[in-house]
Amino acid sequence: MDIISIAKEVSTWIDELNTSYVADRISCVKFRDAFEGFYGVGFLAASYYMVVDEIPTPEIVGAGDNVQEMLAMPMHGITYKDTYYVQRGHEADMGLHFHELVHVAQWECLGALGFIERYIEEIGVYKYEEAPLELMAYTLQRCYEANTERFDVPGHVQNLLVSR
Repeated sequence: MDIISIAKEVSTWIDELNTSYVADRISCVKFRDAFEGFYGVGFLAASYYMVVDEIPTPEIVGAGDNVQEMLAMPMHGITYKDTYYVQRGHEADMGLHFHELVHVAQWECLGALGFIERYIEEIGVYKYEEAPLELMAYTLQRCYEANTERFDVPGHVQNLLVSR
């Protein structure tokens, strides 16, 4: 199966998953004080998370071994469009929330199909640890955790993605 077909299939799966949780998801606006200066209230109000016992992942056939390895590894969180899923027991990890919100910004900038295609391609080439979208999220998470000067994360993400 080609990457565009895979991306469309995954996007449909995500829409069904997110719809099944729409009534129970939690608005990230609750993090406005903790993330003030990094994420605007509007962005946070349009972003959501769910605490789950098991991180949901799609079956992606034909995307390569690196993608299968990434989906099988233990995860504490994963982002699908404007909603991310946090494994129960990690919901107080503000670094994790910050990281997943970087991915929400990436989804917003790239669009669903663009994000899925790029993410699968990056994992296929670089593996999870070195995939540029993940490196961006981890780098920005470290800035937050180091209590650096605050900056507009969604704007920064957009600048990084456009300049690539």
